[in-house]
Amino acid sequence: MKKELDFGKLQSENMDERYSFAKELVFISDKEAERIMPHFDIIVEMLDTDKKVILWSALKIIANIARVDTQSRIAPILPGLFGFLNSGNMITANNAIKALVKIALAKKELVDGIVMALLETQNYEYESFEHKNIIIGKAITALITLFPRTKLQEEVKAFAANYVKSGRPEALARAEELIKEFDKQKN
Repeated sequence: MKKELDFGKLQSENMDERYSFAKELVFISDKEAERIMPHFDIIVEMLDTDKKVILWSALKIIANIARVDTQSRIAPILPGLFGFLNSGNMITANNAIKALVKIALAKKELVDGIVMALLETQNYEYESFEHKNIIIGKAITALITLFPRTKLQEEVKAFAANYVKSGRPEALARAEELIKEFDKQKN
């Protein structure tokens, strides 16, 4: 029999206990998503915290449980998840991008909405210009993964073309890869 999950640990004054339990939840959600799904509301509450590690853990957990979300509970919280792309914090935005891609791969009906949100990253501000370029590169990588699944391929190509001129070599390479993928599918 599996041990009962003590969600009270998330409120612990002991930082190590709090973060260890969040890490345990991420692990369990990856291996046994169905075990976490009944606690969906608690996981969503984890998004509303000033403790970044708890927030990032919640994003990972939600992404992991998307594959067992038979009641479409994730779709209504997507606007809140999209908001983390515009948090101004590079690490939070990166965690949101990774979570959104995983959700899109699990929930095909959400792909285009997620792609639209990723395209919006070009309009957001981050701690620095370099951080913005990093997030754009991460968004392009995500869009490469979702490209074959979206109806918004023209918009994705335009986004990538805009960043071919980016000074960041990684973003440039990803943008060029996305454009090549688009051209290959058109032929």
